[in-house]
Amino acid sequence: MRLGRVDGAAYGVNLSNPSDSYIRKTWEDGYSLIVHLNQGIEAIQRGALDQTQQSVYLGRLLALRAYTYYQLAVLWGNIPYTTDAPSTDNVSAEQLSTEEVMRRCLDETSYSVNIMGGNFGRNFAGIPQSFYLDYDAAKLLLGEIGLTLGDRSLWQNTDGVFAFYDNRVDDRHLPLYLERLRQPEIPVFVDYNTRLLALEAEGSEDASSLAREWLGPAGQQIGVWAALKRLGQAQALTGCKDHELLLPIPASELRSNPNVRQNPGY
Repeated sequence: MRLGRVDGAAYGVNLSNPSDSYIRKTWEDGYSLIVHLNQGIEAIQRGALDQTQQSVYLGRLLALRAYTYYQLAVLWGNIPYTTDAPSTDNVSAEQLSTEEVMRRCLDETSYSVNIMGGNFGRNFAGIPQSFYLDYDAAKLLLGEIGLTLGDRSLWQNTDGVFAFYDNRVDDRHLPLYLERLRQPEIPVFVDYNTRLLALEAEGSEDASSLAREWLGPAGQQIGVWAALKRLGQAQALTGCKDHELLLPIPASELRSNPNVRQNPGY
């Protein structure tokens, strides 16, 4: 799943077609992860983990759920949102506004940072921090969502973070109900794009220059599209139309969920 790094030219995708299989697959992958996260969070909350273990695992999953919903909202705007643990998918979820989704992501990320804490969140039970969306990465996520909502005050610089959800995690440290969440490497925050987020928070560089930096080496990282939209440079630098700032909601979702309405222009 590469939410936040959709490159239609590279993949031969028709980004204006609600029936395009790549758009449908990206949407379905995102919500499949949400389903697993909801199930994992529910299992942790009713499980028999000690307080320290619960805080670490719950914090990490809450942060990952917030991160996933954040990326879905960046790409599609108003989206179905649920924290329930259904047995199938998001078919009955209510479609919330982009801002409401972002606010919920902000609250959940803030809570995850608070319950993980610096010591337990960085390295727990011998698991390197680079294998999880951990305490430091959650703090960076909190700051990025704050920037998206127009609040620079939430940004906190941290040392270089390379946060993964990685399939090389030692199974001995992974509860059974979390195994399904393992994915190939998904870089979340690396030195380059973390530096650009810090510059944005400081307001020390003009939007056009900063956006062009995002299209450099950072263009291979997740978060580029969100940054271009935040900086108001997406149309100028990519040639997209105003309505193309959001992807079309997949036609299959419109058929299956009566609560969902298509984005304008599609």
